[in-house]
Amino acid sequence: MKKTLFLAAAAAAMMIIPAQADAAGRIKARGARVNDAGGVTAVAGSCARGAAGGACRTRTVRTDGAGNATAASGACARGANAAGCRAATTTRNVDGSVSRNSAAGVATATGSASRQGQYMRNADGTVSANRSATASGQNGYYNAQSQRNPDGSAYRTVDGAYATENGSRAVSGGYTRNADGTYSGARTTSGSNTNGAYKTDTTVSSETGLARSGMAVGENGSVSAETTYKRGEGGSRNITCMDASGAVVACPF
Repeated sequence: MKKTLFLAAAAAAMMIIPAQADAAGRIKARGARVNDAGGVTAVAGSCARGAAGGACRTRTVRTDGAGNATAASGACARGANAAGCRAATTTRNVDGSVSRNSAAGVATATGSASRQGQYMRNADGTVSANRSATASGQNGYYNAQSQRNPDGSAYRTVDGAYATENGSRAVSGGYTRNADGTYSGARTTSGSNTNGAYKTDTTVSSETGLARSGMAVGENGSVSAETTYKRGEGGSRNITCMDASGAVVACPF
């Protein structure tokens, strides 16, 4: 389900529960009843509002006569400079399967961020899940996605960058694990500020192992490193240092 559906459900739940307001602007609601599925539905929630903003939260639990149960919760808050909501739903069935869906989002004057995730444990014990996180603003962005499949395969990707008057940083990469246990991935990170810059490249594979190269550059020179490693075979590391003119010198470490 989309995260917007979760946030809408959270807001809707706050609207349907019976409520009473007190003199301070607080609203509370609580109640339980037998439902038409032979179980119980219980709802609790509260809201409060002040000069700087307000917040609401709610929680519901529903069961049926067969022993299945669903719990949902949600909350929203708003202040002078930011607003956000979160919501989650968890269902447990008599066959042992479990599912959970969650989402959250926040927005400010300079940017926004959100995350959402789904998890499913099937009756046979297999698991699937996925998760995403995003952020964007006047200084940069960030995106991450991950997924796990019932056959054991999985992947993850990440991409982000930001820049300010003091420097910048970027990251990108991905990782894949196949159902047979083999895997591969690559990742690049880089950054810079008034003191210099750096960059690293990393690759990993079930066939070739780990390989990483990196370089850092400053006003006094640079240093580079090459590293390899494979389980059962060992690895190696080579470091090279240069002075400001580019001549190779002994490393001070």
